[in-house]
Order: sequence, then C-alpha cells, then structure tokens
Amino acid sequence: MSDPLPKSDIIKLVSALVLLCMAAFSFSSYFQDSKDREPQSYFYDLSEAELFVASKSLFPPIQGMNDEQLDGVRAIVIAPEGECGNPESRKIAYLQKYSPQLKKQMEAIQTALKNQEEKPANIGRGTVQSYTFVSRSDIIEWHTMDSPEATHIVGEWRVKSAGGSYPVICTPDSK
Repeated sequence: MSDPLPKSDIIKLVSALVLLCMAAFSFSSYFQDSKDREPQSYFYDLSEAELFVASKSLFPPIQGMNDEQLDGVRAIVIAPEGECGNPESRKIAYLQKYSPQLKKQMEAIQTALKNQEEKPANIGRGTVQSYTFVSRSDIIEWHTMDSPEATHIVGEWRVKSAGGSYPVICTPDSK
C-alpha cells in the first residue's frame, strides 16, 4: 500500500482543481455560440437561504432573488450519479464567492475578451486563492481558498455512497 499524499500536495491539488473550475466558469460564455442558450449555474441567496439559477458567466456575489443586495453566491450542488434531475437528491456541497477586488479584475478580463480588446494583466495564483472564499451552506463562515479550513470544505463532499459511487457536481441542465 502506498503512502498517503502529504497535506501540502493535497492543498496544491485542490487549489489547481479550483483554479481550473474558475477558468471554465469565467471564460465559458466567451466561447459559446451566440445562438446557444447561455450556460447556467446554481447560486444561493444568503438572505433567503434558497437556491436559484443565473448565468454561469457571473462572478459572485451577485444580486440575489428578492432585492438589490449582492447576496447571491455560487452554490456547488451535488447528487448521486444520475440523480441531478431529482431535486430531492441534490444538496449543496459548498458556497463560493470572490472579494470585490478579484470580482472586478475577473469582470474586466471577461469584458476585454468579449470585446476582443487587450486583456488586462493576469491574475496571480496567490491572488486568486487569497481572494476566493468558500463556506458551508448550513453555517455561513467564509474561509480563503488557501486556508486549511477551505481545503477541508471543498473536499469533504467526495465520499463514496453505500453503493460505492461518488456524488457528481450538478448543473441546472444536468439530469
């Protein structure tokens, strides 16, 4: 049996996966054909404590469901494989939002790409991790992505079911 990965390697792996997901979320709308429906993502209204659907290209926090407050955060929703279409099977793995500074930078890059303008300076990996926050949905307590708490939150949903399969991340269009 091989030795488990050192904690520092696990943090690096989780961070790399998060950055990859962020890149996919950030730039997917740029590559979509204008005739296609814009991809959607789950968001969670903190004041209403309720899921809603909005454009995947938005950077949280966004306007929530019921007022002008920026209390809508991205919700990473999971379910057993093949059960994403069943609302009873879905649950929130964790919530995610960005600092105002990072959100502004990401929106500037998105706008530049959309308008085929020169892209602003790249965002450094350390900056992204330090200005990205995650929380559980039951107790809202935000942690920077580069913290041990965030590493635990982001990874704790990856547990095999009694049937031996891992849950999958759901999108509003997944079945």
